[in-house]
Amino acid sequence: MAGNASAIVLVSNLAETTNSVNTVGSVGGTNQFQYAVPFTTGANGAGYSLANVTLDLADANGTPSNFQVELFSSGGGDPNASLLVLAGNSNPATAGQYSYGGTFSLAPNTSYFVVASAGAVGGVNNYRWNNTSSTNESSPDGWTIGTGYFRNTGTGGSWTATDFPLKISVDASAIPEPGSAALLLLAAGGLAAARRRT
Repeated sequence: MAGNASAIVLVSNLAETTNSVNTVGSVGGTNQFQYAVPFTTGANGAGYSLANVTLDLADANGTPSNFQVELFSSGGGDPNASLLVLAGNSNPATAGQYSYGGTFSLAPNTSYFVVASAGAVGGVNNYRWNNTSSTNESSPDGWTIGTGYFRNTGTGGSWTATDFPLKISVDASAIPEPGSAALLLLAAGGLAAARRRT
């Protein structure tokens, strides 16, 4: 799993009760459903370093393939452009919580999307991402998860917003403010000098 070793969970709704599932992949016909859930970062002035995101998934239908999780920017309130493909299990076919990692600098007080997609298979072959009817979340730093999810019926198509947030958590670490980093360096230098004198 890629990511920052000092990262902590900065927002999560994984503890909330599952309401239903969303199908990532094909459900018959030609549609290939993508799903996205927004989150907004806290107010740390220097931003945050993303480590990983965790998705709560149900058992897959059929034999889907090539599950992919990406970080997207937000544009006009919708998922806009892919910023990073996160590394993790490309075939999460059994129910569980799956983590996908990658390093990216997140701006403060900014919305992003976690987007999941699957390969084009046809028929009823899809992964299933749990959602919740609860809008509760836990965050030690003022992060939030959106109150609904977004659906796209094909890559490059338009996004439709719907109630019920998908179940995720986001791990990241706060990037030290420049002044804080300078103080830490001064303190380290002073400690080293004191040790040389003894």
